Amino acid sequence: MYSQIQIADIANVFLCSLQFITPNIMQNGEKFARIESQEKLCPGLTQEEGESISKNPSEDSRTIFSGPKLKSTVQWIPHPDGYWILRNSECVTCLQVDNSDKEVMSQFGFKPIGDIASEYDITLEDLQYLLRMLAETGMLEGTQPQKTPPNRFNIQQLLSFQIPLFNPDAWLTKHTGKLRWIWTWQLSFFLCVLIGASLAVWLALGDEVSASNQQVWATGEITTLLTFVLLIMVVVGLHELGHAFTLKHYGGIVPEMGLLFLCLIPGCYTDTTDQYSLVRRKQRVFVVAAGVLVQVAIWALSVWVWVLSKPNPGWHFASYLLMVATLVTVVFNLNPLNKFDGYYLLVALTGINNLRSRSFQFYARLLRREQIWEEPSDCWTLAAYAPFSIAYTVWFVGCLFSAVVRLAVQNMPMFIDFSKFNLPFGS
Repeated sequence: MYSQIQIADIANVFLCSLQFITPNIMQNGEKFARIESQEKLCPGLTQEEGESISKNPSEDSRTIFSGPKLKSTVQWIPHPDGYWILRNSECVTCLQVDNSDKEVMSQFGFKPIGDIASEYDITLEDLQYLLRMLAETGMLEGTQPQKTPPNRFNIQQLLSFQIPLFNPDAWLTKHTGKLRWIWTWQLSFFLCVLIGASLAVWLALGDEVSASNQQVWATGEITTLLTFVLLIMVVVGLHELGHAFTLKHYGGIVPEMGLLFLCLIPGCYTDTTDQYSLVRRKQRVFVVAAGVLVQVAIWALSVWVWVLSKPNPGWHFASYLLMVATLVTVVFNLNPLNKFDGYYLLVALTGINNLRSRSFQFYARLLRREQIWEEPSDCWTLAAYAPFSIAYTVWFVGCLFSAVVRLAVQNMPMFIDFSKFNLPFGS
C-alpha cells in the first residue's frame, strides 16, 4: 500500500505538522522574568492603605510585613545596559530589575517591610509585587520556582510533549574542558573554509542534486521516510549538545535535558535558561546560534561524503538524506516567528526578552489606550513582530490544510471505488 503513496507528500505533511504544533514549545527555556514596577498586579491592598501604612508604620505592620530574605545562592550581576540581573544558581532562574528595585530588594530580610516602604517611598502594593516575583522565581528562602499550571487537555498534548530525563550539568562540566578547541578562532576559520567550499560544490552540482532528490523520493519506500526521520533525530541531538556545551563554556548552568516528542517522533531538548545571566550579548548569540552552526557543519561534511561516495550506493543514499535533513532542520530552526532558534536568536540580538508575549501585550495596551512601559527603541520591533506572526500562522495553516487535502485526494481512489456511486458527471 505504501508503494502507491507519494512519500514526498507524506514527508511534506509531517514536516509541516512539526512546525504547526510547536509554536509555543519552550525549546530553550524562556523563563526570564522582567519586573515593571509600574504594574500593580497585587490586589491585596489598596494604594491608600499602602501609603497610610508606609507613612505611619506601626509595630504590628513592621512584624506583619517584614519580608523574607534572598537566598545565599542569589547573586547580583550588573548589565552594561544599566540594569541588574538577579540570578539564582540553585533553581537557574533570572530576574531583570532596575537600580531602584535592586536597592529595595537588597533590604529584604534586614529591615521590616514598613521601614523599607517609608525609606524608599514605595507603596506596600509595589513591595508585594516584588516579593511575589521573587517567590515565583525561587529567589527567597523557603521558596521554589512556580510551576506552570497544566492546561486543559487538548490534541496538541498527544502530538507534542516533553519528558525530562536528567541533569547533565556535572557531565558537561567534566567534558567541556576537553573541548576548548571548539571555540577557538582556528576552528572557526576552518569551518568557514569548509562551509564555503561545500556551498560552492553544492551549487556547481545543482542538476545532480535535483536528480538525486527525484531518485530518492521516487522509490516510494517507507524505509526512506523512516531513515530520514532517524537522521533528523540524530541531527537534533547534536544540535542540542551544541547549545549545552557552548553555554557551559561561558560558565552557565544546564539543569535539564530530556526527550521532546513531535508527532510522536522522539527528539530532545535542552534547558538553556541560564544564558540570560550572560551580560555580553555576543555570548548569548553564540549560545543560541551554536545549534544551527553544528547543523551547518554536519551539512558541509555530508556534501563531501555525498560527492565522494558515488561508487557506494548505500553511503551515497544516506549522505544525501543527511544533507536534506540538516537543511530542513536549519530552515525550521531559523524561523523567528516560531519559538525555535531563530526566535531566541532574534531575542539575543535585540535584547528584548519575552519578545513574543511582550509584542502581543504591546497591542493589547495600545487598544486599551493604556500607557506602554517599553523603551522607544524597542517599540518598532514589538510593533512589527505580532502582525508578522499572525500573518505567518494564517499562511501556514492554509498551506498545511492544502497539503493534507491534496494527499487525501491523491490516495482516496486506493480505498474508495467511485464507480459504485451514482455521481453526476458533465459531458
